[in-house]
Amino acid sequence: AQRDPHMAMHAMKVQHVAVLIAREMELPERVIKRVETAAMLHDIGMLAMPDSVLLCPTELDEQKMYLMRRHPLLSVQIMEGMEFLEQEIPAVRYHHERFDGSGYPEGLAGAAIPLTARILAVASDFDGLTNGSLAEHVYTTDKARAALRDGLYTHYDPAVVEALMQ
Repeated sequence: AQRDPHMAMHAMKVQHVAVLIAREMELPERVIKRVETAAMLHDIGMLAMPDSVLLCPTELDEQKMYLMRRHPLLSVQIMEGMEFLEQEIPAVRYHHERFDGSGYPEGLAGAAIPLTARILAVASDFDGLTNGSLAEHVYTTDKARAALRDGLYTHYDPAVVEALMQ
C-alpha cells in the first residue's frame, strides 16, 4: 500500500467480490474464509517487484512481463513459511491460470485449476476492468460483466462468472 496505494484498494475490492461470489456459489463457510484470506494476499508477491515493473507507466516489455508473471510464485514463497496460510496457497498460486489453459504459471485448464483460484481470477479481473487497470478505460459494471461473459470457457469458469452475475 505504501509503494502503490492502488494495490491495497485492489486487494480489498477483490476480497469483497470474491466473498460475494463464493457465497452465491453456496460454498462452505471454511472455503469462503479461505477465499477471503487468499483474496487479500493474492498479489503479495508484488512486494518483491522492482519499482521499474510495479510502477511502470507504460505497457510492460517482454522482460518486465516475465518478472510480473512471477508474482504468484513469489506470493507463494512468502506464504509458505506460514503454516496457517497453507490452505490459501493454491488460490494465490493459480489465480492467473485461464480456463482454456492459456494462463500462468503452469498452464492449468478447467477443473485442474482450484475453484478458489478461479474465483479470484474473476474477482480480480472484474476489479481491474472497473478501476481501469486492465483496460484502456474504466468499464462500467455492465460493460465489465459483458467482458467477463466474453471470456467464458477461455479465461473464466462459466459457473464462477454466473455467480458474479447474480
